[in-house]
Amino acid sequence: YIDKLLERASSLKRKNPSQSLEFSTKAFIHSKYTDYSKGIGLAYLYSGIAKCNLQDFENSLMDLFNALDVFENISDTPNNIATLNAIGMTYNASGQYKNAIDFYLLAEFIKSPDMYTKNLIITSWDGIKFYFLPYDMDTTFGLQWDGLSYTGHTSSIREASFWSKFYTAYSVEIKAR
Repeated sequence: YIDKLLERASSLKRKNPSQSLEFSTKAFIHSKYTDYSKGIGLAYLYSGIAKCNLQDFENSLMDLFNALDVFENISDTPNNIATLNAIGMTYNASGQYKNAIDFYLLAEFIKSPDMYTKNLIITSWDGIKFYFLPYDMDTTFGLQWDGLSYTGHTSSIREASFWSKFYTAYSVEIKAR
């Protein structure tokens, strides 16, 4: 039953996003009740795409990141890729990638390994457009946080999985910037 709901949600996600959202919600409820992880992940995925098509970017991103979290925990690679593509569609539709490119370039320029995976804030002033902001920039240019040791300028933001994928997706735009 859950898989049928998910099939319906998937087939309607672009043609009729509102109806796709209804099927995704039903699939999510049933998947949660039966503890069906893949169903929960797919329900988040289709819900996120439908919300993106309805211009509800804030909730779309939340659903897509939830889907990615579920799929990372169950190691479902094809669905990870689909979720990353859906997040990319949301970013492209809303133009949010421009700030992410600026953040990427800042982190790469100052060689701040803490910013690659943890010391960043994703925030919004209007709940629609999100921004990456640096946080706790005490490890930069190879100097460690305590100021006592120096490791050099050997790190790259592309060492982090997310930013490596981001670079692959936006390399043309990054180089142009």
